[in-house]
Amino acid sequence: MLRLIHPKTLAGASVHREQPLRRHLAAALFIALYAIALQSAYQTAGEPYRVAVAQRERLDALEREKANATATQAQLADPGEAVEAVKPVAVPDVFIFGDESDWPAAGEAGTAPAAAGSANATDTAELLKAERPLPHEWLPNAWVCVGIFLLCTSHALFYLMCHWSVDWKVRVFFAHAHALHEGCYVRFKPQPHKGKAALVRLARSARTGNLVCEFQRQQYELLDAARARAEDATAELSEDPSAQTAIRLVSPPIDRPLGYYATQSTGLRSVEDVHARTEAFGPNIIAVRTPSFLELYVEQLLSPLAIFQIFTSLLWLLDAVSLGFTAFQVASILLLESTTVFQRQRMLKMLNQMSAKPYSLHVFRLGAWTHLPTTALLPGDLVSLRPPAKKPEGAAQKQLEAPKPAGPVISEPGAPPAGAPPTADGGADAVPCDCVLVRGTAVVNEASLTGESVPQMKDRLAADGPAASRAFDMNGEDRVHTLFAGTTIMSAAPGGAVDGARGADAAVAGGGGGEGAPGVPPTPDGGCLCVVLRTGFSSSQGELMQMIEFSQQTVSDDSRETLCALGLLLAFALASSAYVLHKGMERGDRTTHELLLKCVIIITSVVPRHLPMQTAMAVNTALMALMKKGIFCTEPYRVPFAGKIDSVLFDKTGTLTSDKLVPVGVVNAAAGAAPPAQVEVRHASMECAIVLAGCHSLVSVADVAELVGDPIELAALEGLQWSYSHAAQTATPGATALVERAIAAKRQKLAEAAAAAAAAAAAQPASPFGAPAAPPPGQRAADEAEITAAEAKLAELRAEAARCEVRSVRILARHHFSSALQRMSTVVAVSTRDGRIETRCLVKGSPEAVGALLAPGAEPSWYDGTHRALAERGMRVLALGFKVAETGAAGWARDEVESALHFAGFIAFACKTRSDSAMVVGALLESAHAVVMVTGDAPLTALHVAKEVCICAHDKRELLLATRPSGDGVHWVRAVGAERTPVADFTIESVSTLCTQYELMTTDAALDAALDAHGDGVLGVLDAFKVFARMSPHGKARVIRALQERNGRRVLMCGDGGNDVGALKQADVGLALLSGYGDQNTSGEEARPDGKGGGALTGGKAEELLNSQTLDLARKAAVAAQLTRTALAAKQRELQGKQAQWLQEGLAAREAAGLSMGVMGHVAVVKASTIRLRQELVTERRRLAALHGNVFDAQRDALSKMTAELGADDPMMLVRPGDASVAAPFTSRSPSVRNIVDLIRQGRCTLLSALQQQQIMMLESLISAYVLSALSLEGARSSERQMIASSWLLMIAGIAFSYATPVEKMHPERPLRRLFHPAIFFSMVGQALIHLWCMRTAVNMATAEMGPAKLAEVVEFHRRERLRELKEANQAKAQEEGDWMAASMAIWSTPFLPNLLNTCVFLVETSQCVAILLVNYKGRPWMKGITENHPLFLSLFATVIGTAALSWSVFPELNKLIHLEPFPDDSFRLRVMWLVLLSLGGTFVWDRLCIFMFAPNVFKALAQEANELKLADLLPAVQTLGKVVLVMAVLGSGNLIVMGLCYYAYRKMSSMQPAAAGGVGAPTVTGAATRAA
Repeated sequence: MLRLIHPKTLAGASVHREQPLRRHLAAALFIALYAIALQSAYQTAGEPYRVAVAQRERLDALEREKANATATQAQLADPGEAVEAVKPVAVPDVFIFGDESDWPAAGEAGTAPAAAGSANATDTAELLKAERPLPHEWLPNAWVCVGIFLLCTSHALFYLMCHWSVDWKVRVFFAHAHALHEGCYVRFKPQPHKGKAALVRLARSARTGNLVCEFQRQQYELLDAARARAEDATAELSEDPSAQTAIRLVSPPIDRPLGYYATQSTGLRSVEDVHARTEAFGPNIIAVRTPSFLELYVEQLLSPLAIFQIFTSLLWLLDAVSLGFTAFQVASILLLESTTVFQRQRMLKMLNQMSAKPYSLHVFRLGAWTHLPTTALLPGDLVSLRPPAKKPEGAAQKQLEAPKPAGPVISEPGAPPAGAPPTADGGADAVPCDCVLVRGTAVVNEASLTGESVPQMKDRLAADGPAASRAFDMNGEDRVHTLFAGTTIMSAAPGGAVDGARGADAAVAGGGGGEGAPGVPPTPDGGCLCVVLRTGFSSSQGELMQMIEFSQQTVSDDSRETLCALGLLLAFALASSAYVLHKGMERGDRTTHELLLKCVIIITSVVPRHLPMQTAMAVNTALMALMKKGIFCTEPYRVPFAGKIDSVLFDKTGTLTSDKLVPVGVVNAAAGAAPPAQVEVRHASMECAIVLAGCHSLVSVADVAELVGDPIELAALEGLQWSYSHAAQTATPGATALVERAIAAKRQKLAEAAAAAAAAAAAQPASPFGAPAAPPPGQRAADEAEITAAEAKLAELRAEAARCEVRSVRILARHHFSSALQRMSTVVAVSTRDGRIETRCLVKGSPEAVGALLAPGAEPSWYDGTHRALAERGMRVLALGFKVAETGAAGWARDEVESALHFAGFIAFACKTRSDSAMVVGALLESAHAVVMVTGDAPLTALHVAKEVCICAHDKRELLLATRPSGDGVHWVRAVGAERTPVADFTIESVSTLCTQYELMTTDAALDAALDAHGDGVLGVLDAFKVFARMSPHGKARVIRALQERNGRRVLMCGDGGNDVGALKQADVGLALLSGYGDQNTSGEEARPDGKGGGALTGGKAEELLNSQTLDLARKAAVAAQLTRTALAAKQRELQGKQAQWLQEGLAAREAAGLSMGVMGHVAVVKASTIRLRQELVTERRRLAALHGNVFDAQRDALSKMTAELGADDPMMLVRPGDASVAAPFTSRSPSVRNIVDLIRQGRCTLLSALQQQQIMMLESLISAYVLSALSLEGARSSERQMIASSWLLMIAGIAFSYATPVEKMHPERPLRRLFHPAIFFSMVGQALIHLWCMRTAVNMATAEMGPAKLAEVVEFHRRERLRELKEANQAKAQEEGDWMAASMAIWSTPFLPNLLNTCVFLVETSQCVAILLVNYKGRPWMKGITENHPLFLSLFATVIGTAALSWSVFPELNKLIHLEPFPDDSFRLRVMWLVLLSLGGTFVWDRLCIFMFAPNVFKALAQEANELKLADLLPAVQTLGKVVLVMAVLGSGNLIVMGLCYYAYRKMSSMQPAAAGGVGAPTVTGAATRAA
C-alpha cells in the first residue's frame, strides 16, 4: 500500500486504483439475485390467489353450514323466526348517499347461493370475488414478494451509499494503489466542518510532469517526500516516516526575500513563463458556479433524510385509504426540499457577489505595459492599481447618447480591444488579487475581510541593507505593504515625491529612498505599482469563500435519536402485526391475504405521517420570529442548538463595547516624583500636542471631506481639536472645518425652507403635484437656535487656535506602525507663531516600547506606575516621545529616528461599554450560563471591561497565567498591581481549586507555553478561565474547540468582524454583530476616571431590566418611525414639485448639446429626472436615519445633531462589513448583544417544541397501530367521517403546537433535550401502556356488550358491501371526470354501519390524543403555557367539549352524522368516561413521576411555575374563547347589518389602543435605521 504525507490542513489522503472487476461482480450479483427472485416469482405466481380462493370457499361453506344449522334450529323452535334468521343484512337508508342504483339491493347483497342462482355467471363470479379481498391472479408467494422488496431496497441502498459515503465507495469499488500512475484516484479527507471527503482522479502535468489533481478549488501535486520537504521547509506536513510520497498544495511563491519583490521584480518576461504559470495557478477567477435548480434539487432529493421520507411515504401507498394523504405528504416533502435548494442557491449567489467583477487594467508583461483583464493575472505580474476616476456629471449620458462613427473604430495605443471588460476607469475599485506594493502608496478598505470599516494606508515595500534577505511575511510584519483581494482601493499615488512632501512615505518601511522595481517604466495611468502574489482561490478572499462554501453542515445531531425512535415504533408494529396474523389464522374466519393486508397497514401506520414536516415547521417558525427580532440566519439547523447552550463567549471591542475609541485624557510630562493629574486632551502640553498632531497615518479620500484611518489617531486629533490636511501633510490648531460645513449646510436648509414657504404663500404650484411642503411653524426658530450654538462653538475654537504657540506641523517622513515594534514614528517640521521652524522626530507606541527608546534620565520615576494604573482602569495607553533633530532628519533610518527620545506624556483611550451589556451578561449568569471573554486586547483592558459587565466578580482577585522570565514554563501572577508578583506554579490539578478563589486569566502566548510544558491536559481545564486576552483568531477557535471536546460544553460565540469568523464557525451557535455603529447604545456609560462603569446587577433583576428597556426602546422606535415617515413624505412632495423644473432643465441641456429631441430624447430626460428623484430620496433617508435612527441614545446638543445630519451625506458612513458576517450562522443588525438573549429563548422554545412533538407523534402512532390491530381482529373499521372530524381538530392543535413562543425570562434550568432521556423515555413507555390498557378495556367492554351476533353483523356488513372496491371505483370515476367535489363526496358518503365497538374506540382514541397533547405539552418556564397558546387551547377545548357532547348524545343528529352508536345505558357511558379520565389522569401522574425521579430539577421548575399560576392568567384565553364564540354567533345570525356594526366596533376599539402597544421588539426598532439607510 502506498502511503502519503499530506498537509495538516487535511485530515488524511490516500491513493487508490479503480477495480472494474468489482463493479462487474456487484452488477452480476444483483442480476443473479434478480434472476432467482424472478424465477421464484414465476414458479409461485398465482399461488396466493389459489390459496385465497380455496380459503374463501372453505369459509363460505362453513358459513352456509352455520346458516343452515341456525335456520333448522329456528324452524324447529319457531317456524316464524326462520325467515328472520336467514335474512341478509341490508344497508340502512340513512347511510346511502347519491344514486342508490350504484349500490346492491338487499337481496343482491345476500348470500352466495342467491347470487349463484342468477343467469349471469360472470357477474356472479365478480360479485363473489368482491365479497372478500383476493390477491391478483399472478401475484407470487408472500415470501417471494418480501424478498423482491428487500432486494430492490438493498440494490438502491447499495448505490446510494456510494453516493453518500466516499469511504463506502472506496471499499467497494477501489483498492489501495502500490504505485503512482495517471488514472489513479486520491481520496481527500478534510478536517471536521471543512467540507466533504472526495475522490479525485490524477492527471499528468505537462509543465512539471508531476501528477496533479484539484480538490476544493485548489490544485495539489504528488512528488517525492524528501523533495517536498527540501523545497518547502516551512510547509506543515503530516509525520509518517515510512511514507515515500507527498501530496502538497500548489501555491504561489509568497515567502521569498524582500529584495526579490522590491528590486528584482520585472514581471513575466517570456511566453513560456506565462503558459507555465497559467497551467500551475489557473485563471484569476474567484467565483463559485451556481448549479441549476434541477441539479441542486436532484442532489437534495438524494440526501439520506429525503430518501427516508420518500421511502416511508411510498410505503403508505400500500394503504389505499391513505392514497390522497400520501400524495399530499410527498408533495409537502418535495416542496420543503425545494425551499432548501432555493436557500443553497441564494448562498452561492451571495458568495459570487463577494468576488470582484472582472475588469481591464494595466499589466507590465513581456517587457511592456498592456491592457489585460483581471482574469488573466498570474503570480509574478506587475500591475498598476488605482481607484476608478469619477466622471463629470452628465459625461456618461453624453457618451452613451453620442452618435457612433460611421467608419471602423481605431483603438489608441494601449487601449483595450473591442469587447474587453471595462477598465478600472469604468467603475472597478476592488483589488483583483493579493499583491505587494513596490512603488507608490494606496489607501484601502479591508472591511470585506477583517470586518473593520477603517481604511488602511499601504506603503511600498523597501528592501535596503540586511532587510533585503528577510523572508516576506504578508500576514505579519509586511501586511502594511500588502493589498488583499476583494478589498476596496480608495486612493492610490505613483512613486516619487509622496503627497506633496519630501518623500513623506518614500522611506516608509524602514529607511532608504529610491524606487521599487527600478527596471520598470512608470505606470501609464498614475496608479501604484504592485507585484501579484496570489490569484484565484489561493488569494485571501478565495480562502474566505472556500471556508464559507465548504463549512456548511446539513445534518442535525438528533437524526440518530429519530431513527432509533422509528426503530422502536417499527418493532411495536411488527409485534402488533404478528399478533393480528396469529389470531386471525387461529380464528380462521378470514383469508391469509386479508390478514396480510391488515398487517401491512398496521406496519405503515407507525411511521408518523407528520414527521417530514414536524422539524421543518418548528424551525421555520423560529426563523420568522428571529427575523422580527433583527436576527438573520444562514444555517437554520442551528436554531435548536441555541436551546442547548451552556457557555457564552464574547469578544470585547465592537461587541460588549463600542468600536469607537474615546480619548479620556493625557498625563503631561512633568518633573517631580509624583505624577501630574490627568487632564482633557485639548489641555495637553505643547510637546504632547505636537506628537499627537504630527505622528499618525491619517488620509483623506477623493470625494470625501472627512479624514479616515486608525480610530485612535482620529480620536486623538478630534480630542486635541486640531485639523489636518492630507494634501499638504500639515496639521494646524483649531478643528473648525466640520463646524463650518455644518453651519453652511444648515443655512442652505433654511434658505430652501424659506423658498418653499414663499412658494406656498404665493399659491403657485411648481408642478401638477402641488406646491412644496412648508416647514412646521416652530422649525425655523429651532434651526436658527442650532446655528447660533454652532457659531458660538466655532468662535471658541478659533480663539483657542489663536492662543496656540504652534502655527503648523508638517510631516516630512513617516515610518508606519509595526506590530512587531509596537510603535510608529515621523519626522516633522514645526512652525511656531514667532516664525521659527524646527525639525522634530516624533514617536508614539506602547509604554514598554517607547520607554526602551528614551534617553538616559528622560524616564520619570512615575512612568511605569502611571501607565499601569491607567491600563488597570480599562484604558488603552500610548506613550509619546520626541526629540529635536537636524534639518536632514527626513532621510534618517528608522533606528536613528527612534532613539534618545524625550518623554512627552501619556494619552489614554477607552471604548465605551454598551449600555445594556451588563444587563445581558447578568441575565445569562442568572440563567446559569458560563460567560467568558475571548479578546485580542491586553489583559488589563479586558479585565476592566469584564468587571464592568459582571463577567468577573468585583469581590475576587485575579490571577494571570504568564510565561516565566526564564522561558521554561508558566506560573500564576497577580494580574493587578505595580508588579506581576508570582503567586504559584501552574499545575493542572490546582486549577479547579484556584478558580474558586480567584478569577483566572490567560493569554494566547501563555496558553501555548502551558501546552508545551504540560501537554493537552491543559485543554481540559479551560472552562475554569474567565478571560482569554491577546488571543489570535486561531487561538479563539482553539479555546472553543477545547470547551466542546474536552469539557462537553455547548458554546455560543458573539463577535464582530472577520478576525472572529473562525470562532463563529467553530461554535455551536455563532452570532455576528455588524460594526460601523460608532458609539451608539453607550449613553450613561461614559468612561469614568475612577474606572467604574456599568455596575453589577444584583437581586436577579437583570433580565427584568432588559425587558423593561426593550419596551422603552419599542416606544422610542414607534415615535422615530412616525417622524421618519412624516419627514420623508414631506420631502417626497417637495421633490415632486421640483421634478418639472428638472425636466425643463434636462430638455434645455439636450437642445443646447444638439442631441435628439424626439420621443426617445424625452424618455431619456424623464428617466434621468426619475433617477435624480430616487437619489434625493435615498439621501434624505440617510439623513433621517442619522437623525432619528439611533433610538438607544438621545442627541446631546445642537452641534451633535447638526454634524449627525451632515454625516449622513458622507459615503464613508455606508461602509459595512457585510461580507464578513456571511460566515456566521446568525447575524444581528443591532449595536447591542441583547439578541443573544432572544436567540437562546427562541432556541429553547424550538428545541422543546420539536422534542415534544416527537413524543406526541410516537404515542399517537402507537395508539393508532393498536386501534388498527383491535378493529382488524374484530372485523371492524373506522368511519371516514369520524377520521375527518377528529383529524381536523387535532391537526389544528398540531399546527398550533408548532407556533409556540418563548417566554420573557430564561430559566436557570434547561429543558430536557434528548428523546431517550430516562425521564422522557420511561414516561412514553408508561403512557403508552396506560393508553393501551384503557383502549383494550374499552374494546373488551364493547365486544362483550355487543355479543357475537352483533359483531358478526358488522363483519357481514363490511364484507358484503364491497366497501373498498366501490369506494375506489367512485373515486377513480370522479377523478377521471375532473370532478374533485364528487371525489370528496364519494369519501364522505361511503356506507358505514354504526356499532358500539367503533363508537367506544373513536371516543377513547380521540380523548387519548387530547390527553397526549395536554400531558406532554410543557410550556413554562421555557415557552408559553397551553393557556397562552390560544389556537392550541381553543382546539383542545373544542375537542374536549365535542367529545363530551358526543358521549352524552347532547346533539343526536351530530352523533348520527358521524356514525356513532348510542351507548346502551348510563352505566356503560360512565365506565367509558372513567376510562377517559384514567387515561388523562394516569398518564399525567406517571409523566410527572418520571420527571420527578429522573429529572428532579426540571420537576422543581415545573412545580414552581404551576404554583405561580393564578386565575387571572386564564383570563386572556377565556376572552379569546368568548371572542370566537361571539364571532361564530354573529356569523351564524346571517344578519349583514349586525356583522357590519360588530366589525365597525372592533376597528374602533383597535384604533383606540396605544400605538406603542403593538409589540414591536427593540431589535426590530434598531433595524429601522438600517432599513432607512
